[in-house]
Amino acid sequence: MNQPATRPWVWELPNWPTFTWDSTALQGHVSHFITDTAWQSGALAFLVGDDFADAHLDWLADEALETSAIEGESLQRDPIRASLLHFFGLRPTVHAPAAELGVAKLMASVYQTFNEPLSHEMLWHWHLTLMSGSPAIRELGRYRAGPEPAQIVTVRRGSMQSATLNYVAPSGTRVADEMEVFVDWYNSVTQSASEADALAIAGAAHVYFECVHPFEDGNGRIGRALAEKAVAQCLGRPSLIPLSQTIHAKRGAYYRALESCRHSLDANTWQTWFAGTVLGALAQARLRLIRHAAQARLFGALEGKLNRRQSTGLQRAFQEEPRGFEGGLSAGNYQTITGASSATATRDLGQLVALKAVRRTGSGRHTRYWLNAPELDIVRSNPDEPAAARPKGPRPQRRGKLALPPPHVLVRPEN
Repeated sequence: MNQPATRPWVWELPNWPTFTWDSTALQGHVSHFITDTAWQSGALAFLVGDDFADAHLDWLADEALETSAIEGESLQRDPIRASLLHFFGLRPTVHAPAAELGVAKLMASVYQTFNEPLSHEMLWHWHLTLMSGSPAIRELGRYRAGPEPAQIVTVRRGSMQSATLNYVAPSGTRVADEMEVFVDWYNSVTQSASEADALAIAGAAHVYFECVHPFEDGNGRIGRALAEKAVAQCLGRPSLIPLSQTIHAKRGAYYRALESCRHSLDANTWQTWFAGTVLGALAQARLRLIRHAAQARLFGALEGKLNRRQSTGLQRAFQEEPRGFEGGLSAGNYQTITGASSATATRDLGQLVALKAVRRTGSGRHTRYWLNAPELDIVRSNPDEPAAARPKGPRPQRRGKLALPPPHVLVRPEN
């Protein structure tokens, strides 16, 4: 194994675990964060009933999928979403693979308990929930306790001979004491925190937790869940920020930023990177909420006028936004999505044009269809201006049967 030159690890430094950073360097990020989360709160007011529930469920399912993908685990979205419906009491039973079930249960628990103080029992529950389907885990639902340290390595070409040692965490005999300090610190800084504190606290919590590396496996997923919990506590509501999706898109930079603290308590590089990543995630969340609002408006206007194929086709078209199908939705795309024949697809799409659900361009085999949603046109032309895309008009009426309850009244998933 290739080992770097010997230097003290961060937890061996005299001032451990006092991470430091220049808070003034984050002020610009904080201002944008406050503006963007205020916009998000306003946009959420336009999503009620099924639409409100769908926005939350989609966010949770995608975060579960992406936080797993960061660790190289490829899961399926549908069983994750079905599991979430079950944990929220919206589906009586669920049959899903252990990995999908576990990460869905973790995300549901983070959502439900976002405003509760952190505890060892909560962290143990998260680990048990997440890793129950992993038979190789020896210390399930509890911290590492053995005398050996935890080594984080990068294996290249499948050989340990070419592996690189990235980090060595404290030995298991120290973990219980380290986590006692961590939990006390976390609860003290979040107790009276506001939205202005969210970026610094969430970033510090994540890097601090990763440096302790308290579990045998699953630390990355639990650390990202902790960051989302911290943001939610500072906001006073679940964040709906696709943090893991944004991190996954730049995974290499994520690990490099974390590693800036492996030998140093200077967290400036990490905190700046993390704050910028949260803002990028908020921009993605904005696009999603605009899409949900546009979908809610269009389906509300067309209620009772669509057949099942048309509903399915429109839902899939919205899933492709804001980029849309490359070159536009074709009749062939519609046939693939809905299973309709060529003649039926042409008739269905013609009706959607007449209903002003879609716009038609071109002719013959070059005919393409585009969602008739001005909100999405604004996003495509000016994605960095959230105020311009704020939903206009009266708040829609509550409809549908999903009606996801507020987090504080949801039933906690069973162990």
